[in-house]
Amino acid sequence: MKSKLTTLTCLTLVACCHLKAELIFSNMGPNNDNYYSGVGHTIQVTASSYDAFAMGFRTGATPYVFTELQLPLLNLSGIDNLTISLRRDAGVGPGAVVETLSIDSPVFPDYPQPFSITSLESTALPTLAANSVYWITLEPTEIRSCWYSWSHLLSIPQPQILAFSDNPNANTPLPWSYSYAFQNGSAFAVYGNPVPEPSTLTILAVGGVLVRRCRRLRRLHR
Repeated sequence: MKSKLTTLTCLTLVACCHLKAELIFSNMGPNNDNYYSGVGHTIQVTASSYDAFAMGFRTGATPYVFTELQLPLLNLSGIDNLTISLRRDAGVGPGAVVETLSIDSPVFPDYPQPFSITSLESTALPTLAANSVYWITLEPTEIRSCWYSWSHLLSIPQPQILAFSDNPNANTPLPWSYSYAFQNGSAFAVYGNPVPEPSTLTILAVGGVLVRRCRRLRRLHR
């Protein structure tokens, strides 16, 4: 019995290591403070214009289960009228929606409060493929007056993948315009859990069997 419990403990530690969220991408610096406290990219609808904004990121050599987005965002005025999504790459900008993270949520600070980092947790937990580009898109949910600001970076650590959609002549969105350059993008961080390798999945499956057997033994000895 003691041997089985020792094995189970080791398997639990392995599982916990794989469940701990890791940083997939961030341009906010090691202290999460690489952003302005009072200026950012606009997401807005007025009587004569429509603006939306998106930031892209590239995954590394390991696939991840996406768990959380963090970003400094401020609601300057208007109603709660914002949709935040994780999207696939379409080659020249954001493509199909992978998961919608927030729709018209009041969780973001309102002016005159300062920018602060808001966390949005994933419920779908989609897998992000290795060596791939994904997008975080912020756009008005509907054509109703609103004004948000997504904080600019203080310094630009690497070329930024960004896109915008604006129409100064009518309240309708235009296709995304893509850019990859040393431009002042908006701050954000993406977190996730590494996808276990097949060998790890086998160990965890064996661990599940041991857990069930330990429970049966406990019931028999009561």
